[in-house]
Amino acid sequence: MKDREVRFIGANDLQLEKLGLKSEDELIGKTDFDLFTPEHAQPAYDDDQSIIETGKPIIGKIEKETMHDGQIRYVSTTKVPLRDTHNQIIGSMGMSRLVTELIEAQDQLEREGRLLKTIIDYALAGIFVKDRKGCYLIVNQRHVRFLGASSIDTVIGKTLFDFFDLTEAEKINTNDMAIME
Repeated sequence: MKDREVRFIGANDLQLEKLGLKSEDELIGKTDFDLFTPEHAQPAYDDDQSIIETGKPIIGKIEKETMHDGQIRYVSTTKVPLRDTHNQIIGSMGMSRLVTELIEAQDQLEREGRLLKTIIDYALAGIFVKDRKGCYLIVNQRHVRFLGASSIDTVIGKTLFDFFDLTEAEKINTNDMAIME
């Protein structure tokens, strides 16, 4: 919880532990600038100011927290206005959930996806992936040329029957379906 000047006025034990503090007394009166690098502190401050001014909450914002010791972690943060008994906004309060492992896993998947796309795009052979109905999901440029198509976009979602006569398409399709089985 923070006051209108965006100074901490309270936190639970989990938050204190996350910040490396032993007691709430070590936190009271500090700001995000005392705990984080400006890279995280400034956007957090701006968010708190917006909540205090507008009363609009921020739900599930993914934030990169950079600590003064260089440690980086990611959190999903929800912040709402803190109100007094007269419904006046007196600050903000929030909850953060650590999502570093999720973000790192997503980044790894993205890197692997880019690597796979590069391998497919530059392979010396035609490469394709089809669904069970024979519709193209992925193709590389060599396979596009094999089909006589103009671009990858003109192939995705189509079948062999869109590029070959019925006899030739059935022959190739029969072989493809046998491989899938």
